[in-house]
Amino acid sequence: MADPPPDQSDMRAAYKAIRDAYAGLKMSGNPEMSRVHRVRGGYLAEWAMCIRNDDASKRQHYTFYFKDRKISEWRLSAIVEGCETETFTPLPAAEPSSALAR
Repeated sequence: MADPPPDQSDMRAAYKAIRDAYAGLKMSGNPEMSRVHRVRGGYLAEWAMCIRNDDASKRQHYTFYFKDRKISEWRLSAIVEGCETETFTPLPAAEPSSALAR
């Protein structure tokens, strides 16, 4: 049975996991994200999102993998994953904790 894609209408938990991981990666600049896409090669998961920093002089790409609609792991992107060719937008800002309680 195929793994379903993440729910694009509610990515709050994924964005929080990415923000938390990004802080630990100690990359310069701010996080940017690609669209969720099928994994090229499909060996760790079926769905992924590329994340990069917005500091072009120290650019790094990471791939975040989804299983059961949640982020299951991440790693420095391999060339085969094609993150360098993705289109990126800023990662949405964190919501106030009162909005998450709803």
